[in-house]
Amino acid sequence: MKKILLAVVAIILLFALYLAYIAQQKTTRDIDNELSVYFQNRLDTLGVEEGLGRPIEGFDAGLLIGAFPGLLEEDFDSVETFEGHYKFDNGEFSFDRNFGGSVSSAERTVSEEGYETLLKNVAQRLRLEVNSEADIDSIIETINTADIVSVRIGESIEEIFGVQISPLEIIEDSRCPSDVECIQMGTVRVSARVVDNNESITQTLELREPISTPSATITLVMVEPQPVSNVDLEDSDYVFYFEVEKENNI
Repeated sequence: MKKILLAVVAIILLFALYLAYIAQQKTTRDIDNELSVYFQNRLDTLGVEEGLGRPIEGFDAGLLIGAFPGLLEEDFDSVETFEGHYKFDNGEFSFDRNFGGSVSSAERTVSEEGYETLLKNVAQRLRLEVNSEADIDSIIETINTADIVSVRIGESIEEIFGVQISPLEIIEDSRCPSDVECIQMGTVRVSARVVDNNESITQTLELREPISTPSATITLVMVEPQPVSNVDLEDSDYVFYFEVEKENNI
């Protein structure tokens, strides 16, 4: 009798493990091709809006991770490209070419099949099902943890990740003029009002130096226009580009 009970318990455990396996694998099977294309188009559109421009050949893994910091290198394991595929093995991220001959500039561009594999990998990692465009939007919202926004002095960006930024005045612009060779690159510092969940503080933001708020990390990543010798820039000439990265990233 005891042996029979042990056998029944073993069968139940094996069945439970099987059901768990099926549940885990469910998100990686039978993703409709139209949903995969929708995923590709959304990443492409949002990637361009992030200020990356539209690459002639298309997006590779590096560009996609740059546009969507919630993507991980492991998400690109087995993702197909025009001339090969990405690998993530034992913590190492690499690229394998499938073809001989000369290397083209599009070798690492993610192919249509690659976007489908990427979608399956991300959905499995996040334990999300993919049955509709709304499911795709939910996945993209999860991986889209940073935005690059532009704003001038006297303007405010719309709230993003709970944060608003309003540049107030230039404190320093010691960048090397574009028509001069300099030993040091110099920097830009701007005073700005930062509002995080209705709490307002005045911060000094310096080029490429991140600051943290409860909701986000803010980095002044670029300032236009570039200075030119013998040309004085007015405050109204400046355009500031901020990367706002949501806290508690994946």
